[in-house]
Amino acid sequence: MIDFGKSEIEEETLPAPVAAGKRFDLKPLKIEFEPYLEMIDRMGEAVDLHHVRDDESLKTAVTMAGQAITLNREIEALRKKFGDPYLMAKRAIDAFAKSFTENLAGITERLKGKIEAFQIQRELDRRVEEKKAEEEMKALQADINEQARAAGVEAPEMLIQVRPEPDNVTRSETASAHLRENLDFEVVNIDEVPRVYWTLDFKEIRKAIKAGVRVIPGLRIFPRVRAVIRT
Repeated sequence: MIDFGKSEIEEETLPAPVAAGKRFDLKPLKIEFEPYLEMIDRMGEAVDLHHVRDDESLKTAVTMAGQAITLNREIEALRKKFGDPYLMAKRAIDAFAKSFTENLAGITERLKGKIEAFQIQRELDRRVEEKKAEEEMKALQADINEQARAAGVEAPEMLIQVRPEPDNVTRSETASAHLRENLDFEVVNIDEVPRVYWTLDFKEIRKAIKAGVRVIPGLRIFPRVRAVIRT
């Protein structure tokens, strides 16, 4: 049971900017990031003009790649410096709110189960009554036809009663509920499912290859050479 009178978030557990109620200000972030803009632009221009033709130009390219990686790490550190306090606050708020939303979701699902059970049963009962009335109408028509033949007269055709489409919507002052039929599926024989509906588990395949598997029917396992830059 949720105790609405007790807050699980104490202000002192939140990051300082959030606990103090400060609005997020992007200006300090822009000031710290601004020096990188020109550096990155110059680096991009240099990369476009650089061609790897020999060992010396290769080393230059490696150096440039290392510089780009180092800058990227610095920017990531700045991003975390400014963003982590707010992310930590969001996680704390989300965790706190989750205790409410999960409870309410459970309440909603339990109520939906009861509503569905009643509405489905009511619809089944309606169909049974409709079928019963139809059979009674057919039996009565057959009896009338028999009597007409015995009397040598033409049997009157009974009018088919057109029943109005039932309104299956239950409305209250604040909400409504109705049954909706959607197509769903379940697997009964995986071997008969067409391949177009299958999906490869790339994560498991790469995990198996890393573990030493070299033959997987239907797949070609081969070495792919990529440059690795370390700083």
